[in-house]
Amino acid sequence: MMKYKFLWLLISLVLMFLIYPFFEGGGTESLILAILFTIILLAGISAASQKKIHLAVGLLLAVPSFITDWLLILTHKPVFYILSGVFSIAFFIFVIVVIMYSIMTAKEVTGEILLGAVNVYLLLGLVWSVAYSLLYFIDYRSFSLGALSPVEHDVSWIKFLYFSFSTLTTLGIGDITPATAFSQSFTSLEAVVGVLFIAVLVGRLVGLYLYESRIDAARRHDRQE
Repeated sequence: MMKYKFLWLLISLVLMFLIYPFFEGGGTESLILAILFTIILLAGISAASQKKIHLAVGLLLAVPSFITDWLLILTHKPVFYILSGVFSIAFFIFVIVVIMYSIMTAKEVTGEILLGAVNVYLLLGLVWSVAYSLLYFIDYRSFSLGALSPVEHDVSWIKFLYFSFSTLTTLGIGDITPATAFSQSFTSLEAVVGVLFIAVLVGRLVGLYLYESRIDAARRHDRQE
């Protein structure tokens, strides 16, 4: 199972994207989201636990996120919404850093490396979606939601996930727009990170491929001699 740790993380992320929208607006929306986030936390711990220190740090960040997620479900207190978001962002950033380190230090292009790259891209969108929802929760004027006509603090997180990935991919549909300096800054930063990530990733993978090609050519040359 550890061999496919990046695969399990990818599956958990994709499941969240596919399953959660079916429960949006229903009475079980928060419960389903907490369950899905718990699964992602577990998969994230597995993906990031390449060393004992990574496992320890991962648990240190994941446990508070898990606890505040479920305390929010049980109590519905705003403080747990904020704490849950902060701890989740910290944990996902840690997982991103660990996986990116694996990609940048890899000696060859493998399926696991490609899966890791996809995971990082999806986690980047997830991190920003949580950040956007926190900004909106703190100040509902942070975003102009157009035809959604939101009630204060009453907009589904999936809307910000949608906005996050439209920004990360620089698609920029425009139905949700940042309206304050903080939200505009966060949005600009995500767009820049999305472009840079693709550039750095492609450069790294091409570099690894060329390195492998040279090694293979050298080995063939040695055998011929």
